[in-house]
Amino acid sequence: MSVSTEMQAVIYAPDTDVDDGRVILYLHGSGGFGSGIEGLYEFREMPSLLKGGLQLTSTVLIPSCHIGESWQPLTLSRFLDDFERGSSRPNLQYDLLGYSRGGLGAFSFAAAYPARVRSIAVVSTRSAPTLVSRIAGIPVLICHGVHDQRTPASEAHLMHEELRAAGCKCRIMLVEGDHFIIGDVLSGGAVFEWQRNAAQLPDAADSL
Repeated sequence: MSVSTEMQAVIYAPDTDVDDGRVILYLHGSGGFGSGIEGLYEFREMPSLLKGGLQLTSTVLIPSCHIGESWQPLTLSRFLDDFERGSSRPNLQYDLLGYSRGGLGAFSFAAAYPARVRSIAVVSTRSAPTLVSRIAGIPVLICHGVHDQRTPASEAHLMHEELRAAGCKCRIMLVEGDHFIIGDVLSGGAVFEWQRNAAQLPDAADSL
């Protein structure tokens, strides 16, 4: 899909008999920046998992970040405007899912456009304490590898504590592994289960 922002995207559509009506917006990590659609399949992230047979009950929208070194909220918002017009699905709320640098992109987009976001799930992502006050009203799941040497797990703990202190329904999921846990995390399915139930989370639940 090509839109006015010049971003391209992979779109996964579930079978109609299981489609739950939600749209997951997946923001890839730094390896996919500037690589185009083909480059998204070079890593064990969402595109290659879906191509390999991962079955989901939601539409998945996977844009390719074609310029710069970070996700830009305004560019993403315009991209989503075009997606909604093209699919005749106005005023959608998205379940954000970001890996590494894409996780920071998810936090930034949610802070800029909270009304467009239903939930935020991030994997192997640095903390963003300056954005906490603007995303605290959105359910957040933080997944991190306990042996991550690129982004230490202390970053996940810090963001979790900051969000909880601000009243956010935030959960943290720590798993065995390093920075590159995204394939195993998504294949395990816990993130998608959390997204389905994000709106009904009890206030006291904070860990998985």
